[in-house]
Amino acid sequence: MTRQEKMINIFRKADALTSFKAIYPSEHGIAKERLFNDMVRKGVLVPIHDGRYYLNENREKVVRKRRQDFVGIVLMVIAIIVLIAVFWQSI
Repeated sequence: MTRQEKMINIFRKADALTSFKAIYPSEHGIAKERLFNDMVRKGVLVPIHDGRYYLNENREKVVRKRRQDFVGIVLMVIAIIVLIAVFWQSI
């Protein structure tokens, strides 16, 4: 499980899925480091006025899908490069 998945699971276990149930990250062992800030910037974690945050599950699904698509494209490009190299070697 990645650090991002662990952080997301902390918010889910705390039921911090709406602004009314938002949590203070520090109380759950979450440091406001680069990964946290990236998730805020992408709208996965949403701040409210008093320093608490909640998980926007819809946005998290969109970001996760985009990341999976990117990994799939990278793997496809690598496979094509390998096939071209093998083909080139056989000529």
